[in-house]
Amino acid sequence: MFADRRKIGLLISAAVAISAFFAITSPYNAVYYLPFAARFIYWLGLILISIAIERSVVGALLRSRFDLRLPLRLVIGSTVATPAVWVTIFSVQMLIGHSIAGPILGHAYLMVQIWVICLALAVLTEFFLRFISTQPPASSNIEGPPASAVVEKTAPANHPFRALLPLPHRNAEIYAVSAEDHYIRVHTSAGETMLLMRLSNAEKLLQDVEGVKTHRSWWVAQHGVNAITKNDGKISIALKSGTIAPASRSGAKEMKDKNWV
Repeated sequence: MFADRRKIGLLISAAVAISAFFAITSPYNAVYYLPFAARFIYWLGLILISIAIERSVVGALLRSRFDLRLPLRLVIGSTVATPAVWVTIFSVQMLIGHSIAGPILGHAYLMVQIWVICLALAVLTEFFLRFISTQPPASSNIEGPPASAVVEKTAPANHPFRALLPLPHRNAEIYAVSAEDHYIRVHTSAGETMLLMRLSNAEKLLQDVEGVKTHRSWWVAQHGVNAITKNDGKISIALKSGTIAPASRSGAKEMKDKNWV
């Protein structure tokens, strides 16, 4: 999920800024009695735990076959992170001699407060990742192969796009790439994997591979096609993996121009 070191660095920087803000404002009067440095470390630890768990859950949901919308994924991720944050708070309070023991309703109210902060962090993290994924630095702009490059039927072993993929997908056949939020799902002969990347950047890297942008959210490699069907005027593409890729009117036209159909 966090394979890009630049994005990790920027995300941690944002967590540091939020921690400093919380250390100053002390939401819910949490650890207000501690000095600023201690409050800052306290909040930074809680924020990093919350983000790490929430992003892991969101990533797992993205890689799954459940078709969940982004708001629901964030709610689920925040809900899973809440108990871990509560345990951390309870442990820290015990260590510093400020037990939060009390009635069950008091703990339930604390859990609700924690969940609100976890959800707010999840939303901020999502939009922050969305922003930085669309703002690559000038030094790392993604460029495709030169115009003189020969178009291959499949990506060779040393293709730059393969270097971005985890094993075993790196050595597998690339069938297609589809966009999901600000991620891409790469469909390969070894299964599917997710990358934090725009589809347009993936297209640039793969423009020397024979393929078609069949839909605004899909790029399909010709060698990844198992069958192309047409029902009620709509074209569908069955990949070798069994996944069905859609085709828009412009995508269908490009497929016809390239003699795919």
